[in-house]
Amino acid sequence: MSSLGDVTKALTALLGVPGLVTVLLGKTVLAIVLILGGVAAAGASFLLAAAEHRAKSREERSREREHREERERAHADAERDWLRLLRTTSSRMGRVPRLGELSPHELGTDHEAVATAIEGATAQEANASPQYIERDRDVDLRRELEAAVSPDGPMMVILRGSSKAGKSRTLFEVAHSVMDLQQGWVLAPTDRKALARLLEPSSLPYVPPGLIVLWLDDLELFMTAGRRGMHPGALTELAGWGRPVVVVATAGGKGAEIARDKEDLHPIRELYNDPRVRVVRMS
Repeated sequence: MSSLGDVTKALTALLGVPGLVTVLLGKTVLAIVLILGGVAAAGASFLLAAAEHRAKSREERSREREHREERERAHADAERDWLRLLRTTSSRMGRVPRLGELSPHELGTDHEAVATAIEGATAQEANASPQYIERDRDVDLRRELEAAVSPDGPMMVILRGSSKAGKSRTLFEVAHSVMDLQQGWVLAPTDRKALARLLEPSSLPYVPPGLIVLWLDDLELFMTAGRRGMHPGALTELAGWGRPVVVVATAGGKGAEIARDKEDLHPIRELYNDPRVRVVRMS
């Protein structure tokens, strides 16, 4: 008599696996087995597809992250380049500063000028007690600075006086007393070349929303007969920034003494006659 194994082999050869299962377990159980087998196969395919999708998504996220980091590095490098074109205070802070965050020395006032601004004080006394004593023209200067904060377009206020008259300190202190200017973001270009780059279309570095104060100490050093620095048409160009802008400057001091190219000084007279420019003279 054949063993059970021999019988099973014989039935399998005769009926096939499905037939054998049907004989042994019945049609219902066979259907369940086949369905579960199909579900398992489908599940395996789904899991495989899901794994492939996750891997692809990780690769795409990784590429996006790399591109984003590359853009951020390029942006940071561009901002650092801009800060090098501004006064050292911007480099120190790593960003464009507000006027209220700065000291007078960071915007061009030297210790001698502090002494001059305090009438009758020696340099040593001024350094020991750097308080500012108001001058007669401060009222006029403050009025012009307040009026310059205008929604009608960029305005410019120039404080004009002789060398060592204390213009830089006076302009700083009076501008600092005007709340709108105190909260303004200061762009103080280092030289004519830096200013020319600022005036290029769409070249403004990132500055948070709000008023921009363009600070030009010794205006003559920024003037140009062409378009490579400050010129009579610059205020119109500044309107292209789409921001409230006030330009403040000192003139008539060491900048006028240093400037050798008289051709570059002709436009400053045109600037004085511009209706958007106010000139306050220091006695």
